[in-house]
Parts: sequence; structure tokens; C-alpha cells
Amino acid sequence: MTSSTRSIQASASRSLKHWAAISALFVGILLPTAFALGKAAKASLSDVGIDGVPKGAMMTPALVDFTVREYYRTESLAVRRVREVKLYKDSFDEWRMLSGASRAPDVRTYEPAAK
Repeated sequence: MTSSTRSIQASASRSLKHWAAISALFVGILLPTAFALGKAAKASLSDVGIDGVPKGAMMTPALVDFTVREYYRTESLAVRRVREVKLYKDSFDEWRMLSGASRAPDVRTYEPAAK
């Protein structure tokens, strides 16, 4: 775990303690675990026509493994997900992502709330 990830988690932890004191709402954090890129190819007709990808754009497939943590007053929920996505640059030369299919079933873990 890098120092920037640790600092983000520490900041989130402080924020969560604050929220737990004043609110019944949950707070969610997304933690990336792994990221793998595939071979780039031109956008397909369905990407261009249905999803609004610019014609001729290069699409790079990626496999993203991440955990979404939701913190409630009485418990926390961690959901590990693995998704296939496509990365491309839009008409404004900014990176965009199309969500794809799930590559593995979601794994849910419930834990008691941190005190």
C-alpha cells in the first residue's frame, strides 16, 4: 500500500468518525486493488452508435479489481468486484470509461462498526 493510499484511508477514517457522530447516513469508499490493460483496438459500431464513443476512437480494454466499502453506524459492508471496462478518449481529448460485464461474482463481507 502506498503512502498516498494510506493518507487517503486515514483521512477517510477521520471523516467517517465525524459522520458516525452526526449522521445515520452511510459513507462509501472505493479502493482499487488491481488493474490490467489489454490490447487497444478501434471502437466497434455498437460502441460508436449506442454508447456515444467518437468514430475511429481507440478502445483499450481493462480488467479492474476494486472494493467498495460502505460504513454505517452499526456495521460496515465491503463488496469486492471485478469488472471489465473499456477506456477511450472522447471528443474533448479527455479519458472516459465504459463499464462492461462482471468477470467474477461480487463478494460481500459484513463487519461490526469500528468504535
